[in-house]
Amino acid sequence: CHQTQKSKTTMCALWAPIAVFLLLTAACDARKNPSPDVIARLRAVEKPGELTIESAKGFHAEMLSRARAIEALHGHTHRLAPIYRSSSALMNRAPPPPGPPTPSGSNTSSLPIIFPTAYGADPTGRNDSTAAFAAAMKVLLSFPANRKMASNISDLGGITLDLAGGQYLINAPVVIPPYFGNINIVRGTLRAGPSFPRDGWLIEIGAYSCNPPDGQGSCNEFINIADVLLDANETANGGVYIAHVMGTTIGPVFVIGFPKTGIQIDGGHEVMITDSWFAQTYWSDHHPPGSASIGIQINGNDHYLNNIIVFDFAHVGVEVNGAANMLTGVHTWNGGGVGIVINSYQNRLIGCYLDFNTLNIVDPNESTVENTFFLSTNTVFVARKGFASQVAMRFNTYTSSPSIVLSGTFTKADGVYISEELGGSKFTTVRRVLNQSMSDTWSFDFSNELLFPWIDHVVYSLSTPTGFITHVSRPPVGTRVSVETSEPVAGVVSIEVSQAL
Repeated sequence: CHQTQKSKTTMCALWAPIAVFLLLTAACDARKNPSPDVIARLRAVEKPGELTIESAKGFHAEMLSRARAIEALHGHTHRLAPIYRSSSALMNRAPPPPGPPTPSGSNTSSLPIIFPTAYGADPTGRNDSTAAFAAAMKVLLSFPANRKMASNISDLGGITLDLAGGQYLINAPVVIPPYFGNINIVRGTLRAGPSFPRDGWLIEIGAYSCNPPDGQGSCNEFINIADVLLDANETANGGVYIAHVMGTTIGPVFVIGFPKTGIQIDGGHEVMITDSWFAQTYWSDHHPPGSASIGIQINGNDHYLNNIIVFDFAHVGVEVNGAANMLTGVHTWNGGGVGIVINSYQNRLIGCYLDFNTLNIVDPNESTVENTFFLSTNTVFVARKGFASQVAMRFNTYTSSPSIVLSGTFTKADGVYISEELGGSKFTTVRRVLNQSMSDTWSFDFSNELLFPWIDHVVYSLSTPTGFITHVSRPPVGTRVSVETSEPVAGVVSIEVSQAL
């Protein structure tokens, strides 16, 4: 391999580790008595006749696949690493030949990567692949679990359902039942067929009825979906349903055609959805009348959304019905109406973008909204119980007025801090200065600036060149307050009023 030309040097860099790999695996197999199946598959990998960079890359990818087989038989399974998942050699590599890639008489795969095409799935999307996916998932879920995760969840070692860039038409959900974990679904398209159950999702993880004994409420762990387009085709409820799961990571995904929810989370905790796009219909398509679609619905606590786009059209962008959830970088331009609705307490929105869609917070309680951009829209505080408590809104930017709207009647509020807003028009603390000549009354009306229709506290100062003057602020009436002096004077009143503190 002592070559000076760049192309030959590159080939040597690829061929050298392959040679080392062959020596090591041969020694390992000889020592551990491998099955004839593994030996046959290793011997089937022939060195290309023409030594080029491309042939070296292809041979290298094939050897990686064989390495996974040996690792599996010796109890060393690995999750498909991002660099391996995205490598051009793997992306372009042909899937295994048709037929279950299993040793004779075995009901478990010796490969940690399952290709649906090996079970008869049609990657063109023209024919129904439901039965093929059922067979592939049966093999995947039968993979040996040498370890247990929390709550007696079977650790499948990072086994992967690899769609390999295919488009598949299915008429039943791809189901990961309770008590399975460490599973990946990657690289391709799933589309609902015409007979797909109307109450199902394309991928269903866990079960709503699952009730583990340890109090954590999670029956699955570490399920990952990446680089997948999910088309519910206006037939399935949506793309993914997740019930009582801890540690599911979804993204990047693109979810379209959902009449109910693109992704729905029920219970569990620490589900993370990132770098993903959602819409019931494309903006160039007809918007269905009477739609109730929701891009992402969270019915639980402690979940995370990061870098999410819900675009035109979806009826609601994101709906949060649980506590302690975190939304970061969520951009909703879902065709007017409601971008994000918060129906629970202790939630945080940081750096989001409401684009002609409102942010609705119902009975705001222990919630934070910071560094969020409102383009031609506003926040709506919705009163159902009529009480707002412990809310912080600051550093947000608005392009139109009013910045916050009240829907319904609030009779009480405390700990509501709205300050340092760019372009904001509604606050809970307001300051003003009024200069008058020879007057005994300074009157102020803060109705256009205060959020709630009352004043709780008044602080003021009077500056006058005229001796010592008796002065007082009168009790507020609604959002009006006045300062009076014992005699007419020239002076400046600086006043600060606050509410809900």
